Amino acid sequence: MNRRLTVLAASLTLLAVAPGCSMIVNAISGAKTKATRVNMENWNVDSMKVDTRAGGESLCPGQTVQMVVTASLTHKKKGDKHKTVETPEPGAKMSNIGSLDWGHFEFSSPNGSFGEEGFYTASPDVLATAVDGFTIDTKYTPQADKFSFENHYKPSYECITSAGAFGPMGGGGMMGSSGSSGSSGSSGSSERAGGDGGPGGDGGSGTDGTDGAMGPTLTAYATLVRTPHHDHLFFF
Repeated sequence: MNRRLTVLAASLTLLAVAPGCSMIVNAISGAKTKATRVNMENWNVDSMKVDTRAGGESLCPGQTVQMVVTASLTHKKKGDKHKTVETPEPGAKMSNIGSLDWGHFEFSSPNGSFGEEGFYTASPDVLATAVDGFTIDTKYTPQADKFSFENHYKPSYECITSAGAFGPMGGGGMMGSSGSSGSSGSSGSSERAGGDGGPGGDGGSGTDGTDGAMGPTLTAYATLVRTPHHDHLFFF
């Protein structure tokens, strides 16, 4: 009886470390790293809202943010089944309720450009957005007549921390000289191994690169203006 138990335990141990089992575990683990998408054919959209993922009422010229769409859903066949889902963050892991598919949304803006996964880069033109700010249009394409949004964000300037332009880069330095070869090892015999060779000499240091050129000379004009969003705004 003890022998049979020992054999059974050994078999279970082999099963736990078998390559096939490892592949299955890895496949399951890998699947959990991908956000699953909700099959919207099974759900009615009760409500939907759009905002930047960071939230807030303003955007800075040149700033990049990700949009987020949140929807409240009711199951078409199970009317008492509800859930709230949103578009995923980059690299989001799988959740039990799933997420909205970016492919169901169309984003546009006259004050910036959109990349993949709802990433929006605001126009860096400070003057163009000083008065009207930023407008972002969003459409849920399967029901664009019902779920279309226009979000407005006032301009802010916290992300602008410097101005000017860089001068040309300096030239690269010269390479250092090669190190000398090490000495040869001694020959071996039928009774002993040969001796190690000596280390090579260090290479010479490279020369410093040349200084970069001066940046361009800029003339800045400052003016104080009042906009719908700022009572005192300096433009340079």
